[in-house]
Amino acid sequence: KLSIQRGTPILCGEPDRTTGNIIYSTKSGAKRIFQMCDVPIPMSAYDIQDKDEFELALARLIVNNLDVNVWIFKIDDEFGARGHASLHVDSLKAIVELRKRKVKMNDNIIVRLQSTLSKVLPKKVKIAQPTLWTGGWDQYIKEFCRIGGVIECAPPLCTLN
Repeated sequence: KLSIQRGTPILCGEPDRTTGNIIYSTKSGAKRIFQMCDVPIPMSAYDIQDKDEFELALARLIVNNLDVNVWIFKIDDEFGARGHASLHVDSLKAIVELRKRKVKMNDNIIVRLQSTLSKVLPKKVKIAQPTLWTGGWDQYIKEFCRIGGVIECAPPLCTLN
């Protein structure tokens, strides 16, 4: 209405699930656009909408990037860090072991790590704004999967509280 009143064109309409333009107005959508344009992005997984898919994607990312200590989770449609959470893996026993062994990674290792992560995530994940997620990890991951989201590595010099 304001646009019409002022005679100012708007560049895009409201995100609308029925027309499909929501896919580009999310964090996952941005990742897709950046990849199409060959813009470098952090190691990540996106368009995640299932808890098993989340754990498997995280396990694959960790196994293929053992040097990364912090992984960040972002709910697609949240803003102001409302949907952010992080996991520090440097102190997790399974990760420490994998780093020591330096074996060739395979599907068996990924499946075992996925199993470990399903037990560890509820205890170790730090939710950026815990007052919004009073149900803790269970509430957070349920919303993450309902809306969709992104897992990405944190820059090495990034400090997260």
